[in-house]
Amino acid sequence: MLGLLTPESLIDGFLVGLICGAVPLYIGAIKNRLRLGFGGLIACIVSGFLLGLPLAVVVGGFVVWRIYRSRDAQSIDEDTQVRNRHRVITILALLGIGVAGYLTWIHYSGIPIFCGGSNTCEEVNTSRYAFIGPFPGLGLDQIPVALLGLGAYILMLALSLFPPSEDRQWPDQLLFALALIGTLFQLYLTYIELFVLHAICYWCVSSQTIILLIFLLALPRRSRTAEVAEE
Repeated sequence: MLGLLTPESLIDGFLVGLICGAVPLYIGAIKNRLRLGFGGLIACIVSGFLLGLPLAVVVGGFVVWRIYRSRDAQSIDEDTQVRNRHRVITILALLGIGVAGYLTWIHYSGIPIFCGGSNTCEEVNTSRYAFIGPFPGLGLDQIPVALLGLGAYILMLALSLFPPSEDRQWPDQLLFALALIGTLFQLYLTYIELFVLHAICYWCVSSQTIILLIFLLALPRRSRTAEVAEE
């Protein structure tokens, strides 16, 4: 099986595994089973390499089941939970940099985008919706949306590396604001893909999954300390 792998099938497997594996990674973070969730991401990517979507879905579902079955096995303090969420955001931001970086490179290199034998990715990424601008007043040509996404993921990565602190909340607040803007923009792009272009880009779906999970993990949460103080 491994001998039959081609660069194209490896990319397909990675994208399928990334989308499926992001779910157990997120659930592992919110259920305080980060190692199991990260293992699920790796297992889904390997499964995607081997047998594609069917096996990745089964493996992802099994890991989610294992996470819920082990939810009472360990109690983790609130600070550790916050740090775990930051670690997952860091991992997701790195994956987002990889996806957005590839799409940005495609725009500037002129190399055809890989799309698993379909032309839908090329259709989406060469449409007028894949660019903003031009900005004649600023002397700027059209800017690829992928480049904006790359910059946003890099900034979110940097913000996720700030240690969580009650006395310094601006990194988390800025991270949440970026993730919210990114999620809303991705929803707009999803609408364009489905109802205007009638084409789905695998790379875009991967980025949409990543930014949505970052947004969910970055949602402001009331600390138990604050709740106890109010009571």
